Amino acid sequence: MSCQNQNSNTFDDILGNSSIDPSNTNLVQAYAVIESQCIDCHSGYHNSWSSLDTDQKWIDSGNVSAGIIGDSPLITRLKNRGGNMPLGGANLTEEEYSTLVTWIESL
Repeated sequence: MSCQNQNSNTFDDILGNSSIDPSNTNLVQAYAVIESQCIDCHSGYHNSWSSLDTDQKWIDSGNVSAGIIGDSPLITRLKNRGGNMPLGGANLTEEEYSTLVTWIESL
């Protein structure tokens, strides 16, 4: 279940108070998916994800492996890949999943 529809958001809406560089469109688009499918629906540990505002911070966090989706927990934990996330919700749409894959493969 999605907390919001990413297609209705402008980059300003997606970024909010984030310090993500708006010219990094792959990260901006991936962040929109992460925000709607992960951050808004969790508390605690996942709240720290909102501070991951650069590709390098995502890599350093261990949630993504540059260029390798199979080694990126953000991907491998998804129902789309046999995991259990989003918990209690449906698989990400193909568009949402592809957005995350495109971002990670571009790193």
